[in-house]
Amino acid sequence: MSMKRIKRRLNVFLEIFGLPRLASNVGTIYLITTSSQSKGEQDFKRVLEDNNIRIERTLRMDLSNGKQALANAIRRLGHALEKGDIVAIVRGGGDIRDKQFQTFRDPNACRLIDNYQDENGVKFVSGVGHASDTFEIDKHVEISAITPTDAARHVISLVKNSEYL
Repeated sequence: MSMKRIKRRLNVFLEIFGLPRLASNVGTIYLITTSSQSKGEQDFKRVLEDNNIRIERTLRMDLSNGKQALANAIRRLGHALEKGDIVAIVRGGGDIRDKQFQTFRDPNACRLIDNYQDENGVKFVSGVGHASDTFEIDKHVEISAITPTDAARHVISLVKNSEYL
């Protein structure tokens, strides 16, 4: 059962007994990444798991879509995103001239990130590459971390500084 569903059921129960509802500052945590073999993804997940934070869903970008891979992944998540949700975009390092990194420079992905943050209250955290790497999406996300591990620490901070079930 998803955290959202548990939280909804618990809030119904609390309302029946006239108790205050649980705050919903942070909702579901989603992860957008590339390969399941990625050390960046593994590090990100390990840091969250060590802090008892659960990722609801992991989406893998279809890199055969080229530059549109990230935008397409965000669109696939779009119907599920609600205020307070966190979307982490992570990928470990490598040669940033490689075409796999083009998707993190895509203006369409940047517009989608802006839209979901501004209009839907979704928080985006990026952790792509190494400390010296910067991408266009880093200018648009709420938090731009220097690595996937650092992105996980920022997600933990967002969760711990809110009332998260």
